[in-house]
Amino acid sequence: MSLSSESPSESSSEQTLSPLVESVCSALQQFTEFPSSLPFVVALSGGVDSTVLLHALVQLRHAGLISSLSAIHVHHGLSVNADSWAEYCQNLCRQWQVPLDVRRVDVNEALGDGIEQAARSMRYQVFEQLLPEQGCLLQGHHQDDQAETLLFRLFRGSGLDGLTGIPARRPLGKRGHVVRPLLSVSRASIEAYAKDHQLQPVEDESNTDQRFARNYLRQNLIPQIEQRWPGVSERLALLSGEVLENQQWQQQAVEEAADSVLTVAPDYWNAGQVVNIESLLKLSESMAFRVVRYWLKQKGLLMPDRSVLNTLFAEVIHSREDAEPVLQLGDYEVRRFDGLLVLVPVLEPFSDKVIGWNCESRSELHVPASGWLTLDKDSARQLKKVSVCFRHNLPGSEKVRVAGRQGSKSVKRWLQEYRVPPWLRDRVPFLFYNGQMLCAAGLWVCDLLEEKSGKKRPDEAGGSLDSIGIKVRADWRFDPY
Repeated sequence: MSLSSESPSESSSEQTLSPLVESVCSALQQFTEFPSSLPFVVALSGGVDSTVLLHALVQLRHAGLISSLSAIHVHHGLSVNADSWAEYCQNLCRQWQVPLDVRRVDVNEALGDGIEQAARSMRYQVFEQLLPEQGCLLQGHHQDDQAETLLFRLFRGSGLDGLTGIPARRPLGKRGHVVRPLLSVSRASIEAYAKDHQLQPVEDESNTDQRFARNYLRQNLIPQIEQRWPGVSERLALLSGEVLENQQWQQQAVEEAADSVLTVAPDYWNAGQVVNIESLLKLSESMAFRVVRYWLKQKGLLMPDRSVLNTLFAEVIHSREDAEPVLQLGDYEVRRFDGLLVLVPVLEPFSDKVIGWNCESRSELHVPASGWLTLDKDSARQLKKVSVCFRHNLPGSEKVRVAGRQGSKSVKRWLQEYRVPPWLRDRVPFLFYNGQMLCAAGLWVCDLLEEKSGKKRPDEAGGSLDSIGIKVRADWRFDPY
């Protein structure tokens, strides 16, 4: 195989591929044939890893092995040097004739799990947004990053799932994939390549701050281990690959177990899949842990370490039957209700105002921190206007009758009978007409509104409920935002 001269922007005079470019080429051939028409997009930070990766890709382009190459630089604005890094990337891409998209993000708006995680989340949002259809986002993670990740997760107690390390390829949204073609290349080889080709990447000053766990591993611990056991980073990366192969075999077993444990919550909960605790506890402890990890991962949460799982099982799953246990995981809470394990967002404070709803003009209403309320068109047209109340501002504390059920009970008792989870009970909307309760949206209709034979419906709303005879059909779906 051949490629251009050292400078990728120069003519395409042929020479032998360098070992590093051969490695990149080999990694890409795992999922595409050359010459490839896939759109390749390099995540360019300006550091040595991504600069070398882009240099290698430009050489592949000159060799005619790829045709579409561009880059994305995410400007996080977290460093006083952030502008100069963006400028470096612009100059580099201009010199190498690579289209570049520079996007600024406001990381402060995304704070929640720490500045690093917030920056990562914003960065991937940009990648997903900009990646073309069937695109391939290339990142510069290398062999030493793999070793660092494995040790980092090992020390956090992430279990075997965490030891799989950084995947060489994974989906990115619905548009394409992330690929890391340098995972088999050492940092030393990348730095040597940069020196040989006279590349002058930027240096992120935060990389030397050992308050960050990864920097401590990179600059302190791993060099000490390498001094005692040379080549350990490569062996750790190989171990990660072996664990990944093993995990792929076990993943099928976990997914089969999850199929027997996960079930769909009632639609109005807006909770998606939930865990049936009785089914979960029939599994072996190790498999039960794996299924819970799998469930949380499907929900988009960071993989919990073993101590978190121990706490979840001890304080939530095995808590007293009459308890309402809650375990907070970042912006979410794991709750137990009615034999189910449910993941819900941490709820915002809720307004105590009664809402006047002109349902004749709009049959759908969004109530912040409660959800979406809809009336069928016939009900909305006949009622014209209703009041929306919630449990904490119900007028009076009288008992109500529910269509199709026996007896009168308090709202609290009906909410319990209808198995409404405690975190939703204050957010269920109750519709009132002329001071009388029509229904609990999505749950029940008060029996005053049962259609009565022989009753004539009024042309205008405003009559007593006894004479209206409207069958109210109201739906509600919880939305925490």
